[in-house]
Amino acid sequence: MGRPYDVIDKKNIRTRNHARIGAQIKASRGKTASTGTSIYDLALAILNNSSDVLINVPLCARLALLRLKYTDSSKYWDTVDLQLAEIRDKAANNAVKITRAFTRLLTNDRALYGDETSYTIPEGDDSLPDA
Repeated sequence: MGRPYDVIDKKNIRTRNHARIGAQIKASRGKTASTGTSIYDLALAILNNSSDVLINVPLCARLALLRLKYTDSSKYWDTVDLQLAEIRDKAANNAVKITRAFTRLLTNDRALYGDETSYTIPEGDDSLPDA
């Protein structure tokens, strides 16, 4: 008989969101890093003016990982999952070490794609543990 409509619809929504986010990440990289988009502006584009989600350090750090691992391959999200597993493994699931890894990702992204001193990303309620 097939899957219920709500299961199919949720999968379709997730697939569309993955495609939309992937396209925005690809565009944010620019032809060269100097023509790329800042991580803050990338977050604004992905959230599409959603008032439900605040742009903060943890969100931007996660987007930095997505941008770093971006590829046109159909295995992009699998690559991201593998990178997340590697970070957890190297950090031995230690929250402070994981935070350090994401802090480095965000710092490197801001240095590459945008002036890291020209804007401040709020810590927000979803702050990473102190590193």
